[in-house]
Amino acid sequence: MSSTLRYRVLCNGEPIGSSDLEDRDESNGVAVGLFVPTPAYERVRPVFRLFIEAHADGESEPDVAKLSAYEAARADLELVVTDASGDPLPAAGVVVLDFSTACEVEVYFATPQKFAQLR
Repeated sequence: MSSTLRYRVLCNGEPIGSSDLEDRDESNGVAVGLFVPTPAYERVRPVFRLFIEAHADGESEPDVAKLSAYEAARADLELVVTDASGDPLPAAGVVVLDFSTACEVEVYFATPQKFAQLR
């Protein structure tokens, strides 16, 4: 991984982390990478932990109450990913997966043309 990560993740305009988005799947329009949080991430971390807790065992149906709480809290967060120049990526959605020991960010693109804008 480079010493300066290429993409920043902003939450309501504040940087909460960065990533190189090193894994890319053009056919599905998704870029995934290790998420390196900033200290500001701690303020929103409980929201992203709810999603993981709702899917605790990964096998059975998710905990509906925790999933509903996640969705309600997540609706108040505007997540944007920017490139090294500060320009926002044309993402259809951004998801932070916080597994406690490591975090990952997934960026979804609505069309192949928008995915192609990922540099």
